[in-house]
Amino acid sequence: MRAAAIVLSMGIALFASHDANAQAYVVFPGSSGRALSPGELSSLSCPQLWVARNEIYHRNGYCFKTRRGINFFGNGGCWTDNAQLNGIEQTNVARIKRQERNYGC
Repeated sequence: MRAAAIVLSMGIALFASHDANAQAYVVFPGSSGRALSPGELSSLSCPQLWVARNEIYHRNGYCFKTRRGINFFGNGGCWTDNAQLNGIEQTNVARIKRQERNYGC
């Protein structure tokens, strides 16, 4: 197993491991089952917003195509190029993208 990198910023912990058996990428662990508030998103940086958005796709088996996505999440265990997001996930992705646009990410 490769060592995990931990980044703490603004009270948000990001855990990244490139080992498919020990993957843990968490900005909002409950973002598949609850709507994220604007206040939660406004406290995040552009890199944190990127992780928050893409962790939703990762949890749904998305196979990343960009070098950044592959380097951060890996593609071990992925199974789709078209992740099927539930309604809450779709709302959260839209809110995160809106915040990214507001920041100019």
